[in-house]
Amino acid sequence: MYLNTNPTDQMMYIVAGDLNTIYQTTHAGTRAASFRSLDDSQFNDLADVAVDSNKDLIYAVSGSTIFAFDRQQ
Repeated sequence: MYLNTNPTDQMMYIVAGDLNTIYQTTHAGTRAASFRSLDDSQFNDLADVAVDSNKDLIYAVSGSTIFAFDRQQ
């Protein structure tokens, strides 16, 4: 889980490794978005997530690989 503390973008990012998915939710728990790889096998070992709000990038760790993708997709 990653808690974004940016005052203009307070979101939580939750890794659901068994579903190969990252969920973006508000602090109240409302789902705002979900993110998956086009190739499910890339997220088979999805373990952690971090966000760079300034660059609008999500970083995901799966196995020994770090993925970076645009949060606005």
